Amino acid sequence: MKLLEIKRYWNFFKKIFEMQAMQNAEYRADMIMVFLASWGYMVMSLVFLFVFFGNVTEIGGWNKYETITLFAVGQLVFYLNWSFFGSVSEAVGKFIQEGSLDRFLLYPLNALYNISVCSPDFIVTIPSFIFTGAVLVWGYIHLESETGLAGMILCVLLMIVGCLQVTFYNLCISLLSFWLTDVRSIHRVRIRLQDLYKFPRDIYPQGSIRAIFTYVIPIALTAYVPAYVLVKGFDLSLILVYLFVTVMLFGLTLLLWGMGKKVYSSVSS
Repeated sequence: MKLLEIKRYWNFFKKIFEMQAMQNAEYRADMIMVFLASWGYMVMSLVFLFVFFGNVTEIGGWNKYETITLFAVGQLVFYLNWSFFGSVSEAVGKFIQEGSLDRFLLYPLNALYNISVCSPDFIVTIPSFIFTGAVLVWGYIHLESETGLAGMILCVLLMIVGCLQVTFYNLCISLLSFWLTDVRSIHRVRIRLQDLYKFPRDIYPQGSIRAIFTYVIPIALTAYVPAYVLVKGFDLSLILVYLFVTVMLFGLTLLLWGMGKKVYSSVSS
């Protein structure tokens, strides 16, 4: 991709972002409700973890502060996805079902990129980023980890990969709208399973269950791998699996998108 084309995509996203920021500023009450709901979820989750670890010393080999760090990393991955690709979960399926996908197909930009970033929510998630970042720092300073600056940078990079992993997974579900009349129930199941991010992968027994939650429903790795680098240290094999799953989901997204466009017929035609 040429530099000029990259700049064109960036300018497009910046324009979408500016429009969304103006809309958020107009509906301040909605922003406040999102802040309260997000912070409320964080507080209740932390209360749950404190109550949980008041009865046990560790889960899957992770102690209280290691699990809190894992939880904070998972939330940051979620907020990254929400900030930049918030439209993926609901809007994509809606565009397909309503036949309004045509306008994206006619734009002089990649249509899949266009619909993925058409409704960013970065402004709304800023307070959540701040609060979750504070929780992450608080959990990390209670660890006996010797992770240096390189490990912290790698953790941030892996969180970005995790954001893409979640985005591709959500896109795969939404793109099923080419063949299914309603994928909202599948998204609801995904949202329920999302709470499992806060627990280490080691809680899943070796074998088919761990494989399912690693490769088919990849919630076992999304937050675990970035947090593992921060808490336990560098593990090349784990990172390679993480990257493989992300690339696999990206390939599946492109496959579903290509197949879906062939069967797509606009209601306006």
